[in-house]
Amino acid sequence: MTPRALVVACNFPPDASVGTMRTLRLIRHLTASGWRVDVVTIAPEGFRPGTVVDPALLDKVPPAVSVIRATPLRPFERVSARLKRAKAPAPTSERSGASATKGAAGERQGSASRARRAISAALALPDREVSWLIPAVWRGWRHARRARPDVIYSSGPPFTGHLAGLALARLLSVPWVADFRDPWARAPWREDRFEFERRAWAIFERLVVERAQTVVFATETNQRDFARHYGAATAQFFVVSNGCDPADFEGMVPKVERHGGRFVLLHAGSLYGARNPAALLRALASAIEKGRLDRSRFRLRFIGRLGSLGADLPTIARQLNLAEVVEFASHMPRRESLQEMVDASALLVVQPVTTVSIPAKLYEYMAAGRPILALAEPGGETADLVERSGAGLAVLADDEAAIEDALVSILALSRDGFASVDRRAYDGDERAAELRAILTGAIEGRVAGVANGQDSPIAGARQ
Repeated sequence: MTPRALVVACNFPPDASVGTMRTLRLIRHLTASGWRVDVVTIAPEGFRPGTVVDPALLDKVPPAVSVIRATPLRPFERVSARLKRAKAPAPTSERSGASATKGAAGERQGSASRARRAISAALALPDREVSWLIPAVWRGWRHARRARPDVIYSSGPPFTGHLAGLALARLLSVPWVADFRDPWARAPWREDRFEFERRAWAIFERLVVERAQTVVFATETNQRDFARHYGAATAQFFVVSNGCDPADFEGMVPKVERHGGRFVLLHAGSLYGARNPAALLRALASAIEKGRLDRSRFRLRFIGRLGSLGADLPTIARQLNLAEVVEFASHMPRRESLQEMVDASALLVVQPVTTVSIPAKLYEYMAAGRPILALAEPGGETADLVERSGAGLAVLADDEAAIEDALVSILALSRDGFASVDRRAYDGDERAAELRAILTGAIEGRVAGVANGQDSPIAGARQ
């Protein structure tokens, strides 16, 4: 019989976030392999402000796929907005005891601010898409009564998708595969969050791990972390790395003349949180000052949104006298962004702090055939992939001296001839085939057999 999969994912076209691409490749592969696929996702009118949208991605969704769109309720966001607008009491104007009063007012304001942040955090558990959970389960269940799936696949983050997958799997009594593209409860970039948030994430994560028939990870480091934490549950853990669609680059010819013979180091994608390339700007300024790089022949180009970085990159560039060297461009359609990669001289990855994750953008960089400079933790997944695949260089994100040397080296690597990376390192079609094999194994109940070394349809899935 033709198998049927119910895919649950917050990120799906026209959402152009990087989390969309892995799911999109999977459903395209399943459909091409004869599967019937239904997708439960967020309705565009429910996208959060700032969501990057690319309508052209809708053309990549196979016509045979049924897309069930549920609109988030978002009542908590309205409450959070009111909390943020709430103002602390104005300080008294009395002269007597003014300093003490001002100090007390500051303490009250600090306490009120922390209370508002705590309430906002509580209303956003497990994440900011929590208000999509009930509509997703309701719409998914109604559809599944008419088109019963053989297996459920959920993708996260956002991890609300996993809780929706859990609910639907329980309601429908069908096997469920949960795909973790990133860490959750023990993510190193969440260590500064409230203790109650981390405890809640741990509870939700355990529910997913214990109830899912199979758990998939995008990196070996994340799989090992889960294996250490959950012990006996490791029989159902598999690693399927990320990738990209090589066909997206077909017909693209480098247009190097558009840069007037300049060397262009390109970063394509949003910058936020710890992904702050300020050290790179300082290293670039130092290299130019020392004459190691030619100001008139070098460009550092950023394409995408500049989120909360704790620093104003354009201002830093001006202060370092790099206004004519560093370029900033807003988000552009995916096809144009890919062409920018092909046209660039070299490509930049900014992945500090964590050793667990690999930016999905890195696989597109590999397919673009340009050398890569990765600002990443030594020994981490990102640095290891870049160096092991021969894709380029990896240096510590805040080591300005090492970055300066790497800028000079990447320029030489680009001009002296760069051998493209082996397609198998980034081919998302192969990864989608691995996921399909895991879904097939979940349906046939043979996933545990793989862990015990028995025969299984899961060829290529790496434990």
